[in-house]
Amino acid sequence: MVVQFRRHTGLFVSRSIFVLAFVNLFSALAIASISVIWAVYINSFVNNIALTGLISAGLSLVSVISYFLFIPIVQKSKKSQLFVYSLILLCIIYLLFYFNHSFILFIFLATFITILYTIRVSVFGIIVRDKSKDGELSENEGFIYTFLNLGWVLGPFIGGYIGSFFGNNYVFLLAFIFCFVGLMIFSFSKVKDNNQSKKINDKFFRNFFEFFGNKERVSAYFFRGGTFIWWTLSYIFMPLYIVQNGLREIWIGYSLFAVAVPLITSEYLFSKMTRHYGFRKVFMTGFAIAFFFAIASFLAGDIFLIMFFLILASFGMAMLEPTTEAYFLEVSSRNSVHRFYGPFNTSVDVMQSLGKILASLLLFVLPFKYLFLLFAAFMAIMFLFTYQHKNMR
Repeated sequence: MVVQFRRHTGLFVSRSIFVLAFVNLFSALAIASISVIWAVYINSFVNNIALTGLISAGLSLVSVISYFLFIPIVQKSKKSQLFVYSLILLCIIYLLFYFNHSFILFIFLATFITILYTIRVSVFGIIVRDKSKDGELSENEGFIYTFLNLGWVLGPFIGGYIGSFFGNNYVFLLAFIFCFVGLMIFSFSKVKDNNQSKKINDKFFRNFFEFFGNKERVSAYFFRGGTFIWWTLSYIFMPLYIVQNGLREIWIGYSLFAVAVPLITSEYLFSKMTRHYGFRKVFMTGFAIAFFFAIASFLAGDIFLIMFFLILASFGMAMLEPTTEAYFLEVSSRNSVHRFYGPFNTSVDVMQSLGKILASLLLFVLPFKYLFLLFAAFMAIMFLFTYQHKNMR
């Protein structure tokens, strides 16, 4: 069965992809709602911006290890079944966060939910790959990311409102509701992916070295990580900067709402552009846009002008989010995707951890505005890295 949209624009997706997009929408609503208050929530325990960044970096390290550690579980499990289990456990953890007021329990819950996220992300990406026909993967990624970012448009706005007027713990209750809806949609849709790898690769270090032994996978790894390092600025440090400038927490929601608008409006379009211009030109343009507006944010002195520049920078990110993942899936066989999609996603956590650590260390010695120069440097490095790949597909 095929669901058809916009006959004259050529947007066609299968029923499975359509269902997965809606499930991803509600998962994103849950995560995005929490993102508004996450840094503030951590900071409420430690009362130090630098320590908040370091704790976040530590959770990213847990994520990196988990992606490699759980390869055997992902390989030998029925993907749709494991996805359901991960959503059930996420619902339970969100409820526990709602009742929690202990820092020790927070560390435990944050560690556990980080592990669950790695499993959910790994399995979801594999299901998308398995349900995509040859030649449709990039567009399917763009379609799914459009719904994902709809969640990132609405989630921060809703989460910011709930957190500002009812308290941060109620945002976790909201996340539980969103996650539960996603679980129900997936369960009743009967989307099945029972693929199981016959050969289980359970050697941690062998998986690690074989993943990084392939040049195309390594390049895809850095394209992906170099993209997501940017969101460290927007979702970890900018919310704290907004509060420091005397604005209410609702402005965090407004800001993250606006930052996600370019993603939902343009990601599908940019994902189609790779067919005509190739990955390299799209990647270079995306990194260049982010670099330009990072410099502009450094030069700006007004918090509202800075928020506006970060919204414009999101057009660069819209060129990169779906296409960097599609590039990895394009250069990988179906069997290697089952084994290496999880490790590929460590690129996000590794690079974001690097961004969090370097940004946190910088804040010990320099004012906040120098973070914009740091992230401009990250984008410049990624632009040059992409430029060197003249033989990219």
